[in-house]
Amino acid sequence: MDKKYLYILAAALLWWPVSALAQSYEPYIPENEMPDVVKIVPAPPQDPSPDFDHDILRYMWGKQQRKDPARLEMAVRDAVWSMDTTLVILGEPFGLKISKEETPAIYEVLTRGITTIENIRFRPKAYYFRIRPFAYFQEPSIFPQDDEWLATEGSYPSGHTIRAWACALLMAQINPNSAEAVFHRAWQSGESRVISGCHWQSDVDASRPVAGIGYSRLQTNPEFQKAMAKAQLEFQRISGGNVKTTASSKGIGDYCTLDSLKYNGETRRFWIHVPEKISDAAPLMVCLHGYGGDAALKGKVQLVELADREGFVICFPQGLRDPRGKTGWNVGYPAQEGMKTDDVGFVEKLVRTLQKQYSLDKRNAFLVGMSNGGEMCYLMARRKPDLFAGLISIAGLTLECMTPLSYKNPVPFMEVHGTADKTSYWTGDHTNAYGWGEYLSVPTAISYVVAANGCSGYSKETLPDTNKPVILHKYIDGRPARGGKGRSTEVWLYEVQGGTHSWADKEMDTYAQIWAFMSRFMY
Repeated sequence: MDKKYLYILAAALLWWPVSALAQSYEPYIPENEMPDVVKIVPAPPQDPSPDFDHDILRYMWGKQQRKDPARLEMAVRDAVWSMDTTLVILGEPFGLKISKEETPAIYEVLTRGITTIENIRFRPKAYYFRIRPFAYFQEPSIFPQDDEWLATEGSYPSGHTIRAWACALLMAQINPNSAEAVFHRAWQSGESRVISGCHWQSDVDASRPVAGIGYSRLQTNPEFQKAMAKAQLEFQRISGGNVKTTASSKGIGDYCTLDSLKYNGETRRFWIHVPEKISDAAPLMVCLHGYGGDAALKGKVQLVELADREGFVICFPQGLRDPRGKTGWNVGYPAQEGMKTDDVGFVEKLVRTLQKQYSLDKRNAFLVGMSNGGEMCYLMARRKPDLFAGLISIAGLTLECMTPLSYKNPVPFMEVHGTADKTSYWTGDHTNAYGWGEYLSVPTAISYVVAANGCSGYSKETLPDTNKPVILHKYIDGRPARGGKGRSTEVWLYEVQGGTHSWADKEMDTYAQIWAFMSRFMY
């Protein structure tokens, strides 16, 4: 392939997406509120210096790479200054075709997020106004028709590299499984700028940490946080992830508002949804995610839909990180040893705050928890039973460190648990073989609640219309809740035969069962 043809190809590819070149996107954070990287990143290498000698060697390397038609074509494609082209290029390793029409949440967070990050380049470009390699050597770049205007813009850092690296950072946040492939392709995109002759190697090398600085600042923006949660949910839905929806295809970010409160010196975040049509003194449901979870990702859309149908407020709080860096609730895992986070107190304050703020019925708060959140249900049953009208544990456990804490008052309790759960074993773990600490078998844990409630009756039924056998054990005729002033208590145990560590929503209509429990014990 001769050079003349390649130049024509370069020009054609550069100007092909003309409409895309005119695109502009609103940043989440104004440029003047972004970090000044001139004060952070070192100045470019001086001529002469060993580092500049390296730049010269890499320029010569880039010229050699142009002899490979495939690599030159990649460099030409990478040079297109079009957001949509960037999303196409990195969308391939990301594993999803990204467009405003088909993936609106992902498209929005990427285009606005990238814009926010790449705007950080303007100050150092103007401050250093570094000469570009092709101009330094008075040789044409692979885009000779653009050399004149390119020479009027500083070379340090590389805007194209910042854009590609910003895109990779955001894509990896949406789909962590794509990180290796996405960052590899973004790295190649940076090298393409050396091959083009438009940037020195040190321009490209500086651009990646510059993008990281902008990315870190972006994480502090609440609007971005909400948009990212929507994008992550959208990706999971499209790619067949863990978030299962029913009639609605939205995620909780489409329904909920991100809010926070202060507790024990910490800012505690939570997502809150208030249905449009709601009665005075409505009930409240608080839903706790599992260990290592993210409230925005693990919040169940079906529970939001249930809240809309039945008229209650629902809240998804976010757990804090433990010494291992995992988010969750402090229930006494070995990994949480020495952790001073008081999640029992936080949940109580959250409930009281929301009841006051939204004028909710103080008698009708319900706690739902999955896995680590389910353990919190057992802990709250011991520590704060009168706070809730009922507690609903999904795949939760009673740790043996909890057993010295006696149940103070009876409380309605529900547990859903698979007999083939390989995370929270139905049969328990009395030797800490699996690292969660010693914990009781599910039947034994439930027997503690049954005894505390003083249930004298028992019934058993196999639920109809389930994908696996589900046996509902009901322990009834218990002592009244709330110090004798409340309803007669019951304990419901759903034994999902062959069920795994999940909400059991593939085996049965878990959300209908949750509502049956709530409606029975609502005041």
